[in-house]
Amino acid sequence: MNILDDAFCLVRDHTIEIAQDLLSKQRKDCGKAEIENAIGKAKALIDYAEHCAEMVRQKKLEEPEALKEIKKAHPGFTIEIYGFALNNGFFLTR
Repeated sequence: MNILDDAFCLVRDHTIEIAQDLLSKQRKDCGKAEIENAIGKAKALIDYAEHCAEMVRQKKLEEPEALKEIKKAHPGFTIEIYGFALNNGFFLTR
């Protein structure tokens, strides 16, 4: 996994502060700014995916288009993470 994918998994399951601490421990080769940047991008991905999931629920977007929008708006994650993010968005908007 890349640092963004790791950050996503941690931010999804923990508070920002805990996720940042855990990512720092996992990625000892990364500086504080890189860790903070990855955490911020992961949080933004989660928020946007939640928005896109709501748009799918309202029939304003189809799921494949939502995935394309998420990937376009938040580059750098693996394709699996975009799917996880959208599924998480569906969970959060249920």
